[in-house]
Amino acid sequence: MSRHTKGRLLDAIKVSNILPFCLRGCFSPLAFLTAICALVMPPALGKIITYDSKLGPPRNEVVYDSKVPVEEWNSLPVWSNSGRYLTVVWPPTGQINTKGYITEVPLKRHEVWNGTARVGGPFAALKKLPVRIRLSGSRTVLLNADTFERLPVSIPQVWRDAIWSPDDRMIAGSFVGPGIFSAVKNEMILQIPVKRQNCFCQDLSWSPDSKFLASAEIAGVGVWSIASRSKVYTLPDLAGKCDSLNWSPDGTLVVAIGGIDEEDDLSTELRVCDWKNNKIVFKASASGGFGAAAWSKSASAKSLFAYSDSALHLMNRDFSKELAQIPIAGGADAKFQWSPDGRYIAYKGSEPDLHIYSVESMREVLVIPAEPNGIFTFHWSPNSRYLALAGNSQLAICDAQTGNYLGSKKIIDVLPPRWSPDGKSIAVNNYADDSIRLLSLNFEPSAVVFAGGASGNPWKDQVRLQKVEDCFAEITRIYDPGYVKKFRECPKEELHKYTRGMCGIGFGSDLRNMWQLRYHSPLVEYFNKLGIADGENMSNIIITSYWRHLNNQPIDLEPQLEAARIDERRQLPIIAENRKLSDSFVQGFKLSSPAREESKAPVTVLAFVNEDDSLTMRGLIKLRSLFPKDQVAIKVVTLTSDLMAYGKERSGTREKVQAEVRDSKYSKPSRKSSGLNGKAPTKDFAQEVEDLLEQHKAEIASQNASLAQYELLKIETADQINPNSFGMPQILVIKNGNYLATRFNYFPIGEEHTKKVREAIKTCLP
Repeated sequence: MSRHTKGRLLDAIKVSNILPFCLRGCFSPLAFLTAICALVMPPALGKIITYDSKLGPPRNEVVYDSKVPVEEWNSLPVWSNSGRYLTVVWPPTGQINTKGYITEVPLKRHEVWNGTARVGGPFAALKKLPVRIRLSGSRTVLLNADTFERLPVSIPQVWRDAIWSPDDRMIAGSFVGPGIFSAVKNEMILQIPVKRQNCFCQDLSWSPDSKFLASAEIAGVGVWSIASRSKVYTLPDLAGKCDSLNWSPDGTLVVAIGGIDEEDDLSTELRVCDWKNNKIVFKASASGGFGAAAWSKSASAKSLFAYSDSALHLMNRDFSKELAQIPIAGGADAKFQWSPDGRYIAYKGSEPDLHIYSVESMREVLVIPAEPNGIFTFHWSPNSRYLALAGNSQLAICDAQTGNYLGSKKIIDVLPPRWSPDGKSIAVNNYADDSIRLLSLNFEPSAVVFAGGASGNPWKDQVRLQKVEDCFAEITRIYDPGYVKKFRECPKEELHKYTRGMCGIGFGSDLRNMWQLRYHSPLVEYFNKLGIADGENMSNIIITSYWRHLNNQPIDLEPQLEAARIDERRQLPIIAENRKLSDSFVQGFKLSSPAREESKAPVTVLAFVNEDDSLTMRGLIKLRSLFPKDQVAIKVVTLTSDLMAYGKERSGTREKVQAEVRDSKYSKPSRKSSGLNGKAPTKDFAQEVEDLLEQHKAEIASQNASLAQYELLKIETADQINPNSFGMPQILVIKNGNYLATRFNYFPIGEEHTKKVREAIKTCLP
């Protein structure tokens, strides 16, 4: 290793103790998820990583002192606080292709794939290169921030948004659960346990002294001690999807935004806690939700606290007084950011302007006109002099003191950018071609800040999107003419490729991200008034209408809207049916038969679950414990994937099917060879369901669904059960044996999420 790559971090590392992380080929859920991500997301442009099978099983061998160019990065870089190191995900994942098509290759243990990689996304030039790569091979690696050389440290997980400790010695992150990695010891030092339903809902924050980590999950917020490797505090009276986790500059206080119920989707509660003394020093509620909460980063006694709901609130240090309350137009859950020097706050609601507030003078000092639809993010430069604004295919740099735009660059679907610590460059993730770019910035007088960029406000003449027809000119302006031509020439019967197919992964998600079709904007309000709430349906309608417009066909909007309304109703997690069940359904499941003991109960919970859905099964057991049997009967009907996909009832025992699959070594047999289509059953979860049903057979009736019963369910739910098992589970709350009160559609309840089912049952009880 060259001398100039060594610093404080490497001084403490014993290279002899480093063991390269061996890739595992087992079919774990994590490996499966990674493989799926690799298949649907094209890799970044650049060198394809190869492996040599002569050395035995494939390994992600570490080659130190070699550069990892930006073209090979698979995530935005996260710089350490000193700016000396950065983390990225590497190597890029590959797609296995033959003649441009993804091949169905049976996965086997310890196998490296040979094939052709289609490099580039739908908006980049496609390039085919030989590839020899494992789909699950990416890891978070450390680089020298100046040279991009590999350091002898590799995190055995994929953390796309790692968080460095203030002392640069540890890294926190999360994929299927939060963890802490020691960059000095080159090992995981803490894996924070989470419940299965909470695994993707973390927000992490380091204490200023690097001795504690706060972790927010659905179940609440905990403070973990690095020294004891244990939780030392739990934030009281807060649950839900917690975020905006922040420490006060002196480390004595922690703030988080969440809810008072684990099942709340909207964060309506704010808590500031003196965690060492187990005391809540400030709390607030907002029915419309909060946007953010944070202290200024100043280490002086003048550091202040701010939070936003429909206004921006500025509090003094001891929370005894509100210093200012600034109304925000369209300000429900408005966003704000402190400048790094703590002197200014930038904030916005859903309006098209960015506001700058001076804490020193306690007044607004600047209003910067931005994206006309209010669809943009903003990010302070490290020196607090500039702001990066990103929205609707444009990335712009603005002078935060004058409001003048220094230049912009067109980047389709640019995700939130990230400044380098020295402020001389900015990293962007262009989802359209799945590439990371590190753009140099030129702040010389009269220069355009981006090489090859444009000057001035890029949104000055942009159309305000308020209806479907407004989108047509914008799409034509944003996208490459060659891509628009290819889209126009797409046959009508293949248009689904752009709305819901592989091409749609780029086109549809581009529109949803650029125009924030899942959030707030005039275009979203337009669709909402037409009865459309789902962003995917909005993008599908826009894409279909644009294709018809290009081909001089009538847009025919109303039939598209009606189809989307039906689709959205089918996807509602909770449906208040309030209707009588069909006689065939009642008879098929013997709901009103006087011969059955459970019919004596006025309420029946009829739950249709996948055979391996142990999560819902545990939730049903909890429900059983909350209601007496003479009031509520619970019946479980299990369904197999083959029953739903192929209309096949399984023959033979589970043990026999498992033996068939093991003997085949996971090769792909014909559908006739087993009731699981050649896939290994999830033994742990499926067996758990069987065991739980056996243990509680005295309290919960159960049966395996027949094909006839499955057909009855599809009819009763208007065919809402898809072949790939989406739509499961179906939990029906039935009153008096023949009246359907409420249906829970594709809503795995779990032990922590029974509240809504409990409420539905209570409304049916006499």
